[in-house]
Amino acid sequence: MPTYILHIPKTGGSNLRHTLGKAKGIIICDHPKTTLDPKPDDRFVFFVRSPLTRFVSAFITRLRCGRPGYNNAHQAAEKITFARYQSPEQLALDLGHADPLVHAKAIEAINSMMIMRQDFRFYLKSVDHLVANADKILFVGRNENMDEDYDQLIQKLGINAPPLSQDPVLRHKTPAEYEALTQLSPQARENVMRHYQEDYRLIKQLKAMGFLNSSYLEDEFKQLDKMA
Repeated sequence: MPTYILHIPKTGGSNLRHTLGKAKGIIICDHPKTTLDPKPDDRFVFFVRSPLTRFVSAFITRLRCGRPGYNNAHQAAEKITFARYQSPEQLALDLGHADPLVHAKAIEAINSMMIMRQDFRFYLKSVDHLVANADKILFVGRNENMDEDYDQLIQKLGINAPPLSQDPVLRHKTPAEYEALTQLSPQARENVMRHYQEDYRLIKQLKAMGFLNSSYLEDEFKQLDKMA
């Protein structure tokens, strides 16, 4: 009975790969692996994260080509993106721009970055898909509580494993010189949340199914209710 750990970008997958990569019976997936068309015995583990902080982290990661943990040069489409946008704030504001051409450029920018394009909907498909495959979900963790949830995962898997690395490079911690880019204005936050409404619906369903605590991202869900 294989257990797949999905590598949803910017949710701690690199650290999990480093720590559990040689564990018996566990397959650490590459980014393209999703829950689509699972086999009867497949079991899935994945971590989620606030779509807001995932958006910011993904932008900054690709802005710096993944360094220092990786060194993946900008693809042609990404070069266009970073010539136009120098911060997550700028991109987020254009997501809600009244001019459809400006909005379209923002969508192009998101789609230019694999780690931003492959969101929760890419991996989990839909609320109906989640419900239909609930018996195949072994564990859902929270990036915001990575160490605590990792310990619970190890207990769930019934294996002996080392603790997660605290190395800031392996944890892809945002370097201090980019910290100023992590802040979003209220309008930018609202635009990002609207763009990732489907991701929030999936997280809400995971909460309803008992895979996540009911208080997870409580403030963001309150804001979504006000935006509705």
